[in-house]
Amino acid sequence: MYYLLINNQNQELKELFPEGIPSFGATPDDFIEIYDELSYELIDVQPAFRVNVKGLTTQQELRLFNLYAANADDPQMIVDSFQLLEHGWVTIPVEEVESVLWREGERVFAFGGDLSAAIAN
Repeated sequence: MYYLLINNQNQELKELFPEGIPSFGATPDDFIEIYDELSYELIDVQPAFRVNVKGLTTQQELRLFNLYAANADDPQMIVDSFQLLEHGWVTIPVEEVESVLWREGERVFAFGGDLSAAIAN
């Protein structure tokens, strides 16, 4: 399973998932479109990793549920947030990823370098 170690740009995610966030691969497999807040014009497109919800442990799901519940009064918003995760629509921009790890039991392999240059097909 691939895991994204988050850098200091997103401290909340880094504290929520210190062991890493599960992803589908070692390279970005999606994009995030950045729009101007006033004119809604497209400013930039950045590579991103999709979050693999099937890789979350029960403890990680509970931490995520607690975060969603603390930020929203509406139970439907919590349900919708998990549905976004299940459909692969939650992404982590490359600029927030420190490194990508492959974990299989006790074995760990780290991918380093410029992650923005390698985009998965």
